[in-house]
Amino acid sequence: MNTTCSTLLLALLAAAIPGCRSTAPDPPSEPAAARATRELSAEEQALLEAYGKGGEEWDRARARALLDPELERFLIDRLVLEMVRAYEGIARPGGETASAEFDRAQAELVRLGERSAPVLAGLLALSDGGGASLAARTLERIGRPGIEAVLPLTGATPVRTRLRAAEVLERLPHAGGREAQVRAALTSLALDDPDWTVRAQAARSLGERGSRDRLTEPARRTLERVLSDPDPAVSEAAAVGLARLGDPLAVPALIERLALAVEQGDLRAVRACQGALRTVTQDPRERDLEGWQRWWYEHRDEIQRSQGPR
Repeated sequence: MNTTCSTLLLALLAAAIPGCRSTAPDPPSEPAAARATRELSAEEQALLEAYGKGGEEWDRARARALLDPELERFLIDRLVLEMVRAYEGIARPGGETASAEFDRAQAELVRLGERSAPVLAGLLALSDGGGASLAARTLERIGRPGIEAVLPLTGATPVRTRLRAAEVLERLPHAGGREAQVRAALTSLALDDPDWTVRAQAARSLGERGSRDRLTEPARRTLERVLSDPDPAVSEAAAVGLARLGDPLAVPALIERLALAVEQGDLRAVRACQGALRTVTQDPRERDLEGWQRWWYEHRDEIQRSQGPR
């Protein structure tokens, strides 16, 4: 499966749920409404009927569908549509039923894991509003299999797609042997992305993911560089990322950034650096620049011996 939504799913979402309009243009030869209302095959109809009945009949129908790539894709598209439709109905009268339908559809997508993740990543990239938000939440429940589907989105052209990818990666678990690739993608966004919102989110994601990694040095060194980003919001995000990372070897870089902030009278940066310093040193006392410089002088040998690269 590729990482874009199928034509059928986009058409169904566009026709059924205005809040989940796709930004992808429809091919001129086949109007969306015609695609969305096409007649189902006998196999597709039987699959939907089995889903409605549930139980062992549904278990058997699901297993059969997963043996056929086309029927599998149809199933995943319909489950995504059902999930989004049900969510739209939760706040309306009879919302309890819609809530149960939502839970069931999302649970099925989570169960399908690596099969459904590429479709959800496509929805994350191509849908507006609620559809993208639900795709992100479902990918988070899927966990590690979602990483492979989301990672390519960090190189997408639309800014919002790169931003959403960085946001989802912040909350997905450690990628095991692929963590270095995830870190590299976020590093590229944090240092080089032309959009400040993407750089800031990538910095926060690096800190969060690094806090769950055995090695903190790669993320720390990147975030120390991002502290000098010309955009104050990105520099602040780097301080937040270092606080999440919790590596006390970041103290010198934070002190250096604090010194510049004091010199420039940048109170926002001063607060961000001081907050990060209190977190990474696990020392809650308020200090000015000279106080933090003195703290590092008193503790650096012990920290360097005990920490080293992690």
